[in-house]
Amino acid sequence: MGVDQGSRVGAPRPRRRRDRAAGWLGLPEPADLRVVRFGACEFRAMPAAHNSLEPVGYPAVAVDGLLREHGMRVAWQNIFCLDLDDLPADEPALLQHYRLAAAPDVVVVQVGAIYAITQVLGERELVLRTRNALAARLSPGVARPAYRVIDTILRRYGRPYRTLREDGQVARFARVVRDAWPQATVVMEIPFQACREGQWRLAWSETVRSTLRRAADEAGIEVVNHDERLGRRPELRCRNGYNLNARGSEIVGRHWIERLAGLHRA
Repeated sequence: MGVDQGSRVGAPRPRRRRDRAAGWLGLPEPADLRVVRFGACEFRAMPAAHNSLEPVGYPAVAVDGLLREHGMRVAWQNIFCLDLDDLPADEPALLQHYRLAAAPDVVVVQVGAIYAITQVLGERELVLRTRNALAARLSPGVARPAYRVIDTILRRYGRPYRTLREDGQVARFARVVRDAWPQATVVMEIPFQACREGQWRLAWSETVRSTLRRAADEAGIEVVNHDERLGRRPELRCRNGYNLNARGSEIVGRHWIERLAGLHRA
C-alpha cells in the first residue's frame, strides 16, 4: 500500500493558490487618471481554464503602457458585477466598494456575458468553489480536451445560467454615476464574442450583446466593441472560448492605451 505523505502529523499542507488580482488598483496614487470598471472576470488574463485566481489582464497592459509610453500614472479599480441586477442602483451602492483616492475620470461597465452561458449543476457555493479549484490546476494541454467534453455535455443537457431581463438597469446605473461623478466619462464595453458552441449559446450571445448595445444607446452611454480586434479567434482566448489569454489581453489593452491617452490629452 502506498503511503499518503500528506496525512502525516506535521506534514506541510498544500499551499492554496491566491487570487493574483485581489487588491489591484493600478499604479499607486497620486494618479493622472482614474478608471473604475464595473464588470465580471473579463479583466483577467487566463492561460488555460477559466478561474477567478488569474492575474489582471488588459487593464494591467493599459496601465503599464500608459506609464511607459505617455508618462501617465493611472489608477484602475475593478468592482465585480456579473449581471445587470448587480449594477449599483443608488449612490451608497456605487461608493460601497470604491477605493480610489478621488472621483474617477472614466467609468467602464461590462456585464452580461453570463446570460449566454449554459450549465447543469447550478450556482451552489460548493459547486462554484470546486469548479474554480479544479480549473486553477488545469494546464493548457489538459484544459483543451476537458472543455471539449464539457461543451459536448452542455450542448445536449445545458440550460441557461441566468435569464436576461433588461428593465432599465443600465439607464439607472448611468444616472447614478452622473449624479455622483458628473465629470466622468461612462463607457459600456460590450461582452466579447464567444468562439465555440456548448458552454456558450452563440446565437443567444448576439441577442444579449444587441440588447446591451440598445440599452447603452438609450442611456446615452458610449459603446466599445472589440469584435474587429478579437473576432472569434480561439488563439486569443483561454480554453473556454471566451475569456482572454495574454495575447488577447495585449490587444484590448492596446485599445485602452490609445483611448485613455487621447482622453488625457483632451
